[in-house]
Amino acid sequence: MNIAYRHGLALAVVFGMAVPTLAQADFEDHWYISPSFGIARGDDDRRVERAYDQHFGLSVGRFFTPNFSLDLRLDGYSFDFKEVNARTSQRSAGFVGRYHFMPNSATRPYLLGAVGLQEHRNIFDRGRDAYGSVGIGVMHRQSDRFSLRLELEARHDNDRATFNRSSGFTDYLLTAGFNFALGSVAAAPPPPPPRPAVQPPAPAPEPEVIFEFNAMVLFEFDSSVLRQEARAELDQAVELLNAHNDMILVEVGGHTCDIGSIAYNQGLSERRAQAVADYLTSAGISADRLMVRGHGETRPRVPNTSIENRQQNRRVELSVLERNNN
Repeated sequence: MNIAYRHGLALAVVFGMAVPTLAQADFEDHWYISPSFGIARGDDDRRVERAYDQHFGLSVGRFFTPNFSLDLRLDGYSFDFKEVNARTSQRSAGFVGRYHFMPNSATRPYLLGAVGLQEHRNIFDRGRDAYGSVGIGVMHRQSDRFSLRLELEARHDNDRATFNRSSGFTDYLLTAGFNFALGSVAAAPPPPPPRPAVQPPAPAPEPEVIFEFNAMVLFEFDSSVLRQEARAELDQAVELLNAHNDMILVEVGGHTCDIGSIAYNQGLSERRAQAVADYLTSAGISADRLMVRGHGETRPRVPNTSIENRQQNRRVELSVLERNNN
């Protein structure tokens, strides 16, 4: 086993020790594995025969927030020297962090940064040095399990032994790959219990929903601060409540999708419902007519099986709990 990959194994142990702490704030269902391939353009000072050659890699990682992912990556590329009949090979192990934009889109651009150790195997040097990378990329989510990825990375290899240089080399990597989510598919729900001999009483009717606000219209992602554009829709609710004083008790209910922990989603739904209630009372609606309640992820309108469905489940509803029929 070569030096870089022995260090890669050590990095994997450290990565694994950090997982229990980080995973408490996860926003994705699975870890993923990501093979990749592409081309590497060597630094002009490497004095290689061809400027371009193959690049390959394999990584494992996951999202730890809706925007940030972290991978442990093993990769490598090689070039032929001009002056001698020999090759130089770079093999590396390191961590790659990516900050993704547009969290509600299937296609997401991102910035990346990477650090690690890179081993050099050639007739001039068989050592290892640190490397650092920056780059850009784009990821397209095909399904809940499969995503495509394309990225351009500039890597500075701090190799000073080859050609006895005072500084290292900067190579450029253009890489295509895909993420495949690991883990088993959720088991089917158990069959319903047999119907009892005595029929239970009919359930109480569902509250009458008089207004439903899409949370993406009212709030930024993962926020409970009302957007400026939300006020026009909320003013319509104020007009309706002012016109119907017979609605003497109205629930302001917050709902979320299943992204995030149950406890976090419960708190977010409560804060969003309170923000809407505060606006209604500031516009003249009596606080005695409003009941604020957060339902978290317990009452989805549709199954949380896609980006579009999750957007529908993020909402705030106004429901009539009690009317004055006099």
